[in-house]
Amino acid sequence: MNINTSRHGARRMKRRLKTSKKNAEAQAFEAFQKGVRGEIFYGSLGRWIYKVYFTHEKSQLIIWHRFLWIFSLDDKLITCYPVPGRLISGLDKQLKKIPHNKTKVAD
Repeated sequence: MNINTSRHGARRMKRRLKTSKKNAEAQAFEAFQKGVRGEIFYGSLGRWIYKVYFTHEKSQLIIWHRFLWIFSLDDKLITCYPVPGRLISGLDKQLKKIPHNKTKVAD
């Protein structure tokens, strides 16, 4: 499986994650493989994810390393957002409750 990044996605990763453009595709692939689908979260975090989803319809939302990664349906990274600080504790609690077999997005 190959994950591509859009120019916008590579720029956002460079700015928000302090990564090089070369490393952007590798990190996007790792996020896609090891991330958690956004649909399983609830509460304030779930509402924030759904709010982002409605601005990026027809996309896949994945949480990985306290960032929300947005991929198009053809597995291209569109952008990534940091999870707001007020939602980090809820994110950590919900991630602990998820069984490990449900955390993977792709096999």
